[in-house]
Amino acid sequence: MRRNSQRTPTNSPHILTSFQAAITAFQDKLLIMSQLAEVSLNRAMDGLLQRDDAICARVIADDEELDHLGCAIDSEGVGLLVRYHPIASDLRRPSRA
Repeated sequence: MRRNSQRTPTNSPHILTSFQAAITAFQDKLLIMSQLAEVSLNRAMDGLLQRDDAICARVIADDEELDHLGCAIDSEGVGLLVRYHPIASDLRRPSRA
């Protein structure tokens, strides 16, 4: 018996290639931010466990970069919503990042 190979809305290419590109870029930025946050958290735990003020100071300084990146991602996400009016299935992909 042959399986149905239809694409579901969450894994098919979007009809608007510009929207698809924007979502991919948005997802990439979310991944970068999550990786930076993970590095920062690990560094903070190291600084705390080693009682190293220099490591802790670096974590605090790097937190500003994460804050700026978070604000930029929030702004870009709102821009995507306003510009493309995506449906729920369009937004599931970046939220799995």
